[in-house]
Amino acid sequence: MAFNVIGVVVLLLGLICATVVYWGGREGSARPADESGRDNAESGWTDDTLPPEDTKGSSRDLERTFGKVGALIVNGWHQLGGLPPFESAAALIATASLLIALSCFFAAHRSRGP
Repeated sequence: MAFNVIGVVVLLLGLICATVVYWGGREGSARPADESGRDNAESGWTDDTLPPEDTKGSSRDLERTFGKVGALIVNGWHQLGGLPPFESAAALIATASLLIALSCFFAAHRSRGP
């Protein structure tokens, strides 16, 4: 019985968190790029600098936080042109909560016995 409750709580919290991350990311990406509200194409200005995830400091921080394997996975994901960060984070949160909840439901079923 406790595993079922834990599974439901994990599933609900995971889906709520994934929804908040997804909609929060969409709200943030919908804002205009510069303060005048004009697109960069209209003003003729383009940004030729490196994105923040390609800088050496960012790579060092990733490696310090997640280790070499984690940094390689994150860099590979960015180079493959995966989902935008907020969508991939929301998908990861939802998937992890689903797997944890399914594990709890399976454990509850097994603990009941035949």
